[in-house]
Amino acid sequence: MITQEDIDAFSIVNVTPMEYSYWVEGKITTKGETRLVENALGLVGEAGEVAEKVKKYLRDNTKVNQKEIVKELGDVLFYTTALANSPRKFVYIIYGFLIQIMMNVVQK
Repeated sequence: MITQEDIDAFSIVNVTPMEYSYWVEGKITTKGETRLVENALGLVGEAGEVAEKVKKYLRDNTKVNQKEIVKELGDVLFYTTALANSPRKFVYIIYGFLIQIMMNVVQK
């Protein structure tokens, strides 16, 4: 469950969602439908890597390398942002919605 401490931890990063969104845009080289497909497949691939690490932890009782999972989650965030930016600049609305959800979870 997300706690207030989790939300506060984001304050150490001195980047707004829009700044991150613009940074991601600067990294994207494909356009149109090719971009949509590339970013969707990238998101699925990166999310699969996170799932694979969790699966091995559960199945094989292996140690979880937190740095590896954080890296993969960073890639998931990158592709999520790229997809949110793809049709139009929806990323600000999406992040705002997610922050509202997180705040509601903390308040419960």
